[in-house]
Amino acid sequence: MDYPVETFTEEEQALLAAHFTNLDRPVFALVNLPETVKGALFARYSRYQGTLRRLFLDEFADDDAVLTCDSGTIATWWARHIPARRGQMHSLSGNLATMAMGLPYAIAAQVAYPQRQCVAFVGDGGFSMLMAEFATCVKYRLPVKVVIVKNNTLGQIKWEQMVFLGNPEYGCELHPIDFVKYAEACGGRGFRIEDPAECGRILDEALATPGPVIVEGVVDPLEPPMPPKVTLGQAAHLAQSLVRGEPNREKIALTILSDKVRELV
Repeated sequence: MDYPVETFTEEEQALLAAHFTNLDRPVFALVNLPETVKGALFARYSRYQGTLRRLFLDEFADDDAVLTCDSGTIATWWARHIPARRGQMHSLSGNLATMAMGLPYAIAAQVAYPQRQCVAFVGDGGFSMLMAEFATCVKYRLPVKVVIVKNNTLGQIKWEQMVFLGNPEYGCELHPIDFVKYAEACGGRGFRIEDPAECGRILDEALATPGPVIVEGVVDPLEPPMPPKVTLGQAAHLAQSLVRGEPNREKIALTILSDKVRELV
């Protein structure tokens, strides 16, 4: 598999270096941008990024719900954006970071607590490893709800390759699966969210639907799970991976910068 060999222009490299080494002062990298680039940054806040930010379940889950999560970047979004409320139970693979355990955890919880709402918050990579167990939910009439963050990539591996090694992503893309049709093929219900304005309505409807349900949320695969504090080494590796030929380097750079724009406005 070959990657594009073109690199950023000197001006683009200087801009990226200024930004990645001054993440605590994002204005430094923004004030010198041409107006056309600034416009692109705001435009980069696409409907798919909006969908990701509205998929979080804290406003929709029951007060005594059991929420499970898978391993990967999905655990980052779960930990940051789905706070546990008193009376709820939250669980994920905290030590081994085992992929594909989100759905089995939810199935076990539903068996143990048949009267409680049980929701699995998973990525498409982890879910696809044990997706046959959704048919188990249908077979035994377990009303498990599965919310899938769909970005068609193994996100954790992708960002580790870039941030830890300074290499472009390799072998991380997933073949797209229509999880709505899959849910229906198993005998359950399926919902798809593509427009963030529809997130609330669709989640409410899905969680209130009897029986097993899959909610497929289509999100931006170029949204990085940035750590609270970026080290100089991490920033250098990320910039290095972009310059070395990361296929989506322009969009990734714009996504990171647009996130900083939203923090300022």
